[in-house]
Amino acid sequence: MRAITYALVFTLVFAWVPLLGGHDREPPKVERQKADPKKVKELMHKKLDHAQKILAAIAMNDLERVAVNADALVNVSKEAEWNVFKTPSYEMNSDDFRRSAAKMARQAKEKDLESVKLTYLEMTMTCFHCHRYVRDVGMVDARPAVGEPVLRTAGR
Repeated sequence: MRAITYALVFTLVFAWVPLLGGHDREPPKVERQKADPKKVKELMHKKLDHAQKILAAIAMNDLERVAVNADALVNVSKEAEWNVFKTPSYEMNSDDFRRSAAKMARQAKEKDLESVKLTYLEMTMTCFHCHRYVRDVGMVDARPAVGEPVLRTAGR
């Protein structure tokens, strides 16, 4: 009986040891690109302009205009100023946005209005997720050095 008790205690202790390690380490630093806040703001205005044009084109069933502006969004997302952070989460958000915009352009060229509508919503959700991430990371993990401009979204 004692041998079983010792074996059980021994197993539990060694099962917990890996879980206890690493709690005293600092969280990983977020690598921030040296983005010009003015250029980032211009880029976000371009993105908003194209997204609004897509919404208007969807309402008017103008799928050619949807495709043109969705392709433009893909191009905007490839500009250097787009990459404010170098983190897996930021890159995932950017990739999701790019995929949604490209999918919407393809659907518009295929004249599939219903799919375009759903993909527009999907793309908009990626914007919300990314802006929340940038706002949260920008306020907590990626505080700028002294003299470096702070990139924040409106309302924060």
